[in-house]
Amino acid sequence: LNILTSTGIPQPMKLTAKAGDIFVTRSRSKSSSWIQVCTASRWSHVGIAISDDLILDAVKGAHPQVRTLPLEEFVAGAVAIRKYTHPGLTNSQVSKLAAFAKSVEVKRYSAAHAVLTVTIPFMKFLFSGVALLSLLDVWRRAATASTHWLPATGAYVVIAGLIYASYRLMTWSLRTEIGVKKAEAIFRKFRLGNHLVEIKHQLFCSKLVLLADKELDGRLSDLVPNESEVQPKHISDACGRLGWVSEDVQSCAPADGFAAR
Repeated sequence: LNILTSTGIPQPMKLTAKAGDIFVTRSRSKSSSWIQVCTASRWSHVGIAISDDLILDAVKGAHPQVRTLPLEEFVAGAVAIRKYTHPGLTNSQVSKLAAFAKSVEVKRYSAAHAVLTVTIPFMKFLFSGVALLSLLDVWRRAATASTHWLPATGAYVVIAGLIYASYRLMTWSLRTEIGVKKAEAIFRKFRLGNHLVEIKHQLFCSKLVLLADKELDGRLSDLVPNESEVQPKHISDACGRLGWVSEDVQSCAPADGFAAR
């Protein structure tokens, strides 16, 4: 790691951490790029420090798992890192965080749950596009048939209403307590659906950090749009809104390591 001085000459530095600090990263991997595109964010991964040199992490790999690993290993391969410094934990909170990390090491990373975090925003975009195309089609047909604009507008309102109702029904089934239970009851009637319901409650990186913060009685969960759909960018935004000091680390060049600013 290098620190970029005012002269532009990288000088050696050590990336440090303490319990409670949060790190968001991105890499050049295809999965990182895919996550950045789907979440409209510069970040694709997040972890939380449980000590001066260990990071609690949930990762999908050959053996998807929740794990603790050295900071240097966590940032290996990252082309950009942002560190949010926790204002400070008490000894009791540090112990709670360590106990939480140990308790979740038996959990597995859930790719299905992670994918669900972009489902509703994607559905909103999709349904909005369908509504817009419907409006254009109604206007085109009205112009071609020399139909009065009022009936055409009424037809569009009905179509848009049906599209919006479909969107709200889907979000209701994914977000509300009753809706989730109803949707899961339907899913459990099928083997694949039952499997998806089971793994949906496993952990992915953003949810893991959010749960860790809850163990510390933190406020991150109050500042994310929805706990079940939390993404690395939401964790980053929440830390910023809480006023946590941030430090950016980015790649200087392919072989130069990192520079902090």
